[in-house]
Amino acid sequence: MRNAMIIETNKEAVKSVIDAVTEICGMHVHLSVFNDPFTGIKHGVENPPDIVFTEANMKQINGFDVMRILKQNNIRAQFIFLSNEDRWKAEATRLWVLGWVHNPPTQEEIQKIKGRI
Repeated sequence: MRNAMIIETNKEAVKSVIDAVTEICGMHVHLSVFNDPFTGIKHGVENPPDIVFTEANMKQINGFDVMRILKQNNIRAQFIFLSNEDRWKAEATRLWVLGWVHNPPTQEEIQKIKGRI
């Protein structure tokens, strides 16, 4: 069973991300969802996820900081960034994130990520 975590501050967007994660990871996934990134980080340190879907651009902290903090705590999760802004896509690619998807993710993006894990 995979342990997946979603950090998404937009409560209306969470449903589409949950649907995408279920399709990517299959029905055998333990899914934790957080609207507050700091609560998500704390949970991720205490309960290491296998895969993290994090919003790239949040008001309090960005997805790169979420990834950095979790990695500093020896969390070896794969990261997928969620954003409709492509401005950080090159940086995410440079950092070897598993993927960058729009929110809501397209079917093509879901299939690409599914093929990588």
